[in-house]
Amino acid sequence: MTATYRVFGLDVRFPREVPTLRGARIGDDTAADVHVAFAPVAPLPVMETVNDDLDTSWNAEGLTIAVEEVGRFLIRGGHTIVVDPYPGVSQAEIDLYLAGSIMGAILHQRAIMPLHCNAFACGGAAVLLCGDSGAGKSTLAAWFEGRGRPLLTDDVCAVTFDPKGTALGHPGMPRLRLWDDALEAMERIGQAACSVPWADGKFELEMSSDRVRQPLPIAAIYHLREAEPDSGFAITALRGLPAIDAITSSIYRRRIGDLVGHTAGYLQDTARLATGTPVFRVERTWGMEHFNREAALIEDHAIALCSQIAA
Repeated sequence: MTATYRVFGLDVRFPREVPTLRGARIGDDTAADVHVAFAPVAPLPVMETVNDDLDTSWNAEGLTIAVEEVGRFLIRGGHTIVVDPYPGVSQAEIDLYLAGSIMGAILHQRAIMPLHCNAFACGGAAVLLCGDSGAGKSTLAAWFEGRGRPLLTDDVCAVTFDPKGTALGHPGMPRLRLWDDALEAMERIGQAACSVPWADGKFELEMSSDRVRQPLPIAAIYHLREAEPDSGFAITALRGLPAIDAITSSIYRRRIGDLVGHTAGYLQDTARLATGTPVFRVERTWGMEHFNREAALIEDHAIALCSQIAA
């Protein structure tokens, strides 16, 4: 049985259901942009290890990524993924990489820039929350969803430009992954959630049914980082090279983009995005005791900005 899902602006057809993508399922009558198959993938000499866990190789066939104790993946032409699971690996572990790093490689092959961020809707536009893992992107997204602001994506947002040059954020993962302390703080303990088997204390839950399903113009990008010990919360506008650097540092699996020959393309895209979209650095104090106050300040700032843009 096949199952087709619309994520990152692409229709992706799998030979089976993918639970983590359930909220993005569409009919199988559409012509898919990307096809996923399960078949043997030949082992190749490792040419580079990306992000400590992706052993990559490349040749005329495409990009091969091997993940220890998970499997090998062949990503070809931006339209085909071949999966060769290792014996005994769980479906959940395969799906983790399929919906994450492997789809990131597909986007890079298609010259679509993936940003490591969450995104929510504000006044008919998308607000992106970028930053390193652990910066609080998903927790902030859950907070905004709880305030009635529909979400676009969790973890990765595909960015394209329309014919007028407007940057668009595309809906991606239809779920949120939160740590147990964030679930408790967001008062979502009773909500249906599945434990993430490879991360003790982390849970996956579906986004609200009113999540955004169409691309939205990007109103702003907030780059989250930890505040210095002697300073507090601050939102600072970034322009020029600092804005470009903030976006470039948020490109998801950026090294894969280099390996598939898209370095010049994403540098051009980041400059274009930084020129036409407000970019801000948000310095936050880590810890749930500060969370609600700082989230409200980000919300106030985003609402004011989106109101100005709409006017």
